[in-house]
Amino acid sequence: MNIKTKLTFKHFLSLQFLLVYKKPAFIILTIFGVIMLILASSYFLGFWQQGSFPVFQLVFAIFVLAGLPFSIYRSAKKQFNENEKLSETLTYTFDTRQVEIKGETFVSFLPWDKVKKVVELNNWILIYQDNRTLNVIPKIDLTTNDLNNLRNIIKSIGGLASNLKD
Repeated sequence: MNIKTKLTFKHFLSLQFLLVYKKPAFIILTIFGVIMLILASSYFLGFWQQGSFPVFQLVFAIFVLAGLPFSIYRSAKKQFNENEKLSETLTYTFDTRQVEIKGETFVSFLPWDKVKKVVELNNWILIYQDNRTLNVIPKIDLTTNDLNNLRNIIKSIGGLASNLKD
């Protein structure tokens, strides 16, 4: 089964934000950032005048709600621009033995026993080679038939950890 895909920076950036902000630590940090912003805002609006100027709350809120997203954006932009393979048109060929990934400048083979897990998200299929290396297939590039065939191939691989939607 063949799938042709091309990752755009917009897609790559949205995936980076999704992968970061689905982690519980970042969710909790963002909630604290919103709470700190509310506390700092209440001081400026005159609702809470106890104590001194809320410097910590304001700095924390700005860092969490603006600094971290900006940092993720810059990191994603740098990764996307420095790794030409990310923006190449890729052709994935799936069978029960391996995944062949053919780009404009490379060809690689990934046996299923070297795949750590396969995860299906709302808009993505993620093939993890390890905790930090993954291949990304945007679901927008798949037909319903392609998606069903890919799910069937992945489910037929014994011992492969997968989290697929039905």
